[in-house]
Amino acid sequence: MFYKWQREDSSGDLLRSDETVLDFTFISERNFILIILLTSDGDLRIEYGVHGGTPKHKVVAIKDLAPDCANAAATLCLVPDASCVALILISGNVLLIPIKMLLDVPWGCEGIIADNTLALIEVETNESDCFRTPTSALCYNALYSKRPFLIYSNKAGQIFIIDLSSRKLSVGLGAPQSVHVIETFITSNSVHLLVTGFTGAQWIVPLESEGRSLRETLGDVIPSELEQLHKTSARLSTTQDGKLCLLCIDQHKVQLFDDISMKQSSSEVNVPENTWLVHMAENTIFAICQQTTVKTAVHFGMISSFAEASFDELETPFPEERILGIIPIASSQFLPSCIVISEKGAVRLLPARTFDEAIVEFVARRHFAIEICDYLATRFNHDRLKLCTKVVQHSLRNIKEQNNDSEIEAITKLALDAQVEMRAAIRIFAEFDAADALLPAMLSRCSMNACDESRHAVVELYVAKLKRLPSAKESIENDLRAFLLEYTDVDEGVESLLDNGLWSCVAVIVPRSAHNSEVTAKFLTESKADWPAERASHIVRILAGICWSTLPHNAEELLARMAYFLPHLQSTSHIATFAKIAEEQMNRFHQAGATLYALCSLRLLSATPSFNYASLPSNLSLSCGSNCTAVISEDESVMFIGEFSAGSMKMKEAEKSKGTSASRVALPQAVQVPERVCSVSCGTEHLLCLTIYGKLYSFGRNRFGECGVGHKREVNEACRIRGPFDGVRVVRAGHYHSALIDSNGRVFTWGWALHGQLGHDSRDHFEDVTVPRLVESLQDPIVAVSCGYAHTIFLSEAGKVYACGNGGYGQLGCGEEVKKRYRPELVEIAERVKLISSKYFHCLAVTESHKIFQWGTSPQTLKMKIFLAKRVRAANKEQQQQSSSSPSASTTPTDKSPEQLEMSQTHLSVVQVEHMISDEIIQIDAGYSHSAIVTKTGLIYTWGKGLEMQLGHGNKKEQEEPHQLFEPSAIVWRHVSCGFDFTAAVANDGSVFVWGRNDKNQLGVQSALSPQVTRKLIIKGPKGPRSIQIAADSPCIAVPTRLPSVTAFVRSEVSSDQINDANFIHFLQSLDQHPNFCVQWTAISTLLSNYPIGDLLLRDRKLSAQAPMILSANPEMLAGLSGLQKLRLLEKWQPEAPLYPMQIAQNDLQNVGSRVRYWSCCGSVEKCGSSRTSVIAEKRRICSKCSDAWTSSVKSKFSKYEA
Repeated sequence: MFYKWQREDSSGDLLRSDETVLDFTFISERNFILIILLTSDGDLRIEYGVHGGTPKHKVVAIKDLAPDCANAAATLCLVPDASCVALILISGNVLLIPIKMLLDVPWGCEGIIADNTLALIEVETNESDCFRTPTSALCYNALYSKRPFLIYSNKAGQIFIIDLSSRKLSVGLGAPQSVHVIETFITSNSVHLLVTGFTGAQWIVPLESEGRSLRETLGDVIPSELEQLHKTSARLSTTQDGKLCLLCIDQHKVQLFDDISMKQSSSEVNVPENTWLVHMAENTIFAICQQTTVKTAVHFGMISSFAEASFDELETPFPEERILGIIPIASSQFLPSCIVISEKGAVRLLPARTFDEAIVEFVARRHFAIEICDYLATRFNHDRLKLCTKVVQHSLRNIKEQNNDSEIEAITKLALDAQVEMRAAIRIFAEFDAADALLPAMLSRCSMNACDESRHAVVELYVAKLKRLPSAKESIENDLRAFLLEYTDVDEGVESLLDNGLWSCVAVIVPRSAHNSEVTAKFLTESKADWPAERASHIVRILAGICWSTLPHNAEELLARMAYFLPHLQSTSHIATFAKIAEEQMNRFHQAGATLYALCSLRLLSATPSFNYASLPSNLSLSCGSNCTAVISEDESVMFIGEFSAGSMKMKEAEKSKGTSASRVALPQAVQVPERVCSVSCGTEHLLCLTIYGKLYSFGRNRFGECGVGHKREVNEACRIRGPFDGVRVVRAGHYHSALIDSNGRVFTWGWALHGQLGHDSRDHFEDVTVPRLVESLQDPIVAVSCGYAHTIFLSEAGKVYACGNGGYGQLGCGEEVKKRYRPELVEIAERVKLISSKYFHCLAVTESHKIFQWGTSPQTLKMKIFLAKRVRAANKEQQQQSSSSPSASTTPTDKSPEQLEMSQTHLSVVQVEHMISDEIIQIDAGYSHSAIVTKTGLIYTWGKGLEMQLGHGNKKEQEEPHQLFEPSAIVWRHVSCGFDFTAAVANDGSVFVWGRNDKNQLGVQSALSPQVTRKLIIKGPKGPRSIQIAADSPCIAVPTRLPSVTAFVRSEVSSDQINDANFIHFLQSLDQHPNFCVQWTAISTLLSNYPIGDLLLRDRKLSAQAPMILSANPEMLAGLSGLQKLRLLEKWQPEAPLYPMQIAQNDLQNVGSRVRYWSCCGSVEKCGSSRTSVIAEKRRICSKCSDAWTSSVKSKFSKYEA
């Protein structure tokens, strides 16, 4: 609401209840206003004054001036120079009253009436008294003669034009009906009279035009020939700025015209329903509805584009009074005022808003468009940026007060379009708790320009979003973490992240600066709240990322907090990380470091599996299937991305999913496995998970029994695979079958068996195997196995490779095409092999001399070779026919030899892959038509087909030899896995990178949109050419891209298999070499108070002799020891002072003999003296400390203290 109303008669001399206003006249100029109201009581109520000042009021009774005309006035008007007031009497006569008789003013001395006397102009009319009554009057100065004229009308339809200079009737006209109101439309060269009848019909009468005077012009006017302008549902009026205003009542709109022809409207605007009067001011439209309602619409001069005006009620409802008209007020204010004349007097309409408030409201109603602000800045001569900033500030304040954030996006866009400085924008939005509204725009700017400065403010915006939406903390934290992983130079905001518990984001940002390390260490040390146990993995990463060398003295307190937090760690990798930190800091903070290291060692000892840790495979934390990826995360949980399906998306499927796959990102899903997983292997439709205890779990579609759980029904949750094997150390998932190697080197296979790929030598039946079954034909211990599409290869401890299953594409490496082989047979490779790999149709082997061998090929590759060979044959044959029919001496046939046309069979045999890799190869993996290796120094090499960008070189070029992956730089690779036509790899810090085809979101990242064009491939066949539709290129990731949502498990350098009993005891014994001898006892007491270690302590002479001293501080520290173990400790101990009693069961005492003295009344125990010979007699004595308490028999005391 932009306007409010205020009664003008502030002097208190208001109209009586039965008094009404009959008519009014006014003069309104920029610095002056004069208003005269004619009331039903025959009074003239006058208001006058200058703009900005206090208006003056006066009431003059007509009877005091002209007693004969006391109640005879019907209407009135002011002459143009305001020298007198013309009262048109009921009789039709005109009474001229000099202004000086009404007001004490300096003007009016040289007007049409020079003296202060009344003048009566008689106008004769033949009409009856009733029809003679005047209805409307006006005065104007003639264009050419400059003489003042008075024009008035009456109910009879007569119009009288009186020359005020001569005070005579000049012209008389007759209208077709009774006249309601008359107005003049004056231009630079013409004057027209607008006549409105009582029925609403309107006519235009020319008064002066084309240089002709009033008499000359009216001489050509024939009243009977005047044509009605329009229907009665429209009303024409004039505006203050000299335009014609056409109000279309039925259509609820107003049209403005610049000339009398009204051929083309200059602007058009809607108005409310039931509008009968409109005043078009400079910046506002005032509309009178239903006689008593006032509505306003602020337009600030934008009428041309203001077809949909927004009309408001007044701040308080307008009085229920019939409105007669509107008096415009010429003003330079940004919002104009006006005076509404009602039947009860004058009411002024004033702006209810300040300039800022009005501008904000105006822009808000136009969706905060920057174009509106540009226009307003120009119109009001304001600085554009300051105006936009002001609009943003006030809009945000309004939104906060009204709890309405629906417009926040538009306000944000305005701030950005206005190019408000980033920090200033954040400060403004933060003031009203809306800083996160800038987040989408900031992220968009960063995506378009990775070096945009706005990236450094994103953390602050995410934190603001979290404060506003605390329930969405998980998604907000994930999004922020993904951003920080992508923009590695962002290191601001660690304080906010810590305060709001965004631990995963802190883990990413803390290593980026020494300041972050210091702030984080201080926070973790001084925090009164316990560290969140549920975020243990992130806490570990934070502590591992801290730059400990730059930390001040509080680092020792931080190590102590780590020891307190240690019981919450469940992952051995996390405990090993704590141990590594403690070992590194022991030189600086010996006591705290030694304590933490001792505690970590005990935890790792208790977590050691029952079998030798060396029998486990190296951790395979990443595996790719056909359209899925599995990753062991840093907290040793299994994360699954993608879907269980075979091959790439078909053409029809691609058409259905156009435009969606690129914008959709598959978030990793956690697979619940009961135990800690150390290795994963993905098949096409199933996943195998191996735990650190050698147990195997699986889940998937299980259509061929590949999950190994005894049936072919779908397995929706990880299910334990059981069988006659000992401690699994290697697992591999193939297309639809699986294999494992146990701790004895035996191989078990299960799943799809049609092609003999299980190696069970069962030619007489081909049923699928649903539980693991031993491959009996393999006599040598097996150290590695790989499952392909329909074949399996094995690597023995002696470095020999065996293969079985389908060999139609050379998978068996025997030099010939073998359809099926049911028994594993040797693949002839001259050297000792150390690594093997196969997932689909080709196999790889790496020898100890680092040579790479390959055999087999994919069906598509083989078909393409056959197709090309046929094309060559057909071309040669056609060329031979042309040569024989028209031989030419200048042409020589280019016939190919039969050997050249023969289809190459090299894929059936083992061939060496040439390469220039000098480093040791530690891992190799094969995809559908590409391969990858990892070297000891952390380099990745890829080769093969590259149509889906699966090689990671940023192009689709095929590579016949291994080529190094150079991007991203400065990455040390740990592991690589090839999927169907994509690749994934793990870096040394646990970062996971993906590249290649992403049509089924198997990469877990968003890929760029590909051309949405269906291609056609024309193939010439024996039955003629035919076309094949090929789906548009699928979304691909061209180069290795960080998977932001997962960090892979990477085994720590301080691994649990390096910690054993001997090393731990040696560590504790070496502590007394430190000058501060009490460090040893502090470490022992701390570890015993948390982890009673039982026999481990008793096996060391030195520790067992010193452990009883701990009892003096807290007897509960040895609560984990049995009674016999406690007695064995006490045998070597002579106390210097009485201690708290130790409770020992009676049957334990009977087995001890004469080694100790005990008091049966209280159970206190002490070592017997060497000279004492009768222990039995001592047992009957009473302890001196509790002699008063001895009131019952020894037998009852025994039963009381029995354990």
